[in-house]
Amino acid sequence: MKLKIPRPELEIIMNLEYILFKTFAETDFTKFVPTILKYFYDANLLTEEILIQWGQGKLEVADHILYEESLMKKFIEAAAPLISWLSY
Repeated sequence: MKLKIPRPELEIIMNLEYILFKTFAETDFTKFVPTILKYFYDANLLTEEILIQWGQGKLEVADHILYEESLMKKFIEAAAPLISWLSY
């Protein structure tokens, strides 16, 4: 079952993905993704629950205007260290 997430958190995730992997495609931000997401988590802009569910592919994002499956997959893979840490 896919979970619908609150719009502000969805917007943060989707916009970060778009900015890091689409707008600045010529730069590899992959190694910085866990740190960037951790800053948003520490600022209480993204919750542990949402990050874990997003990392496990349990969030409904396919209807978002910025959604691109390949970018989402790359972003989730890059975020894996943070998702693993939060899942402990």
